[in-house]
Amino acid sequence: LLSAVPVPEVAGRRRPEPLGGDVPSPADPPAACRFHTRCPKAQEVCGEEEPLLDEKAGGNVAACHFPLTDAEATERTPTAGAA
Repeated sequence: LLSAVPVPEVAGRRRPEPLGGDVPSPADPPAACRFHTRCPKAQEVCGEEEPLLDEKAGGNVAACHFPLTDAEATERTPTAGAA
């Protein structure tokens, strides 16, 4: 999802990374984690137990059994003037 965020500078643009896996039906979403059918970090627990919402930095929340580490989140966040 983060690869789809526009980057204001042409030199800093990223190519969108397509997600693999199956896109679930919005009318019949999967049990437990709604994203587990296409998540690269998914494991067995993701299809069995719904993850709880967890508060993150900046007032954001996420529901994931295997959320990004701070280093992964920083790596995926564009910085001002980055090329």
